[in-house]
Amino acid sequence: MFYKKIVATDGIPFDLQLTKEQKANANLEDALKAVPQQNIKNNKEAEKVLFDDEN
Repeated sequence: MFYKKIVATDGIPFDLQLTKEQKANANLEDALKAVPQQNIKNNKEAEKVLFDDEN
């Protein structure tokens, strides 16, 4: 039955598109790639990153 539908419609009988949630996740992943990462090794560095006014 499925094969007949493919032949009749000259393609698969459903859309191959991302859902809204999948699109949002992909956009978020792309945006996060642009954010610089910092390695924090101790509490003092963590405080600097979190409470420094320049960030």
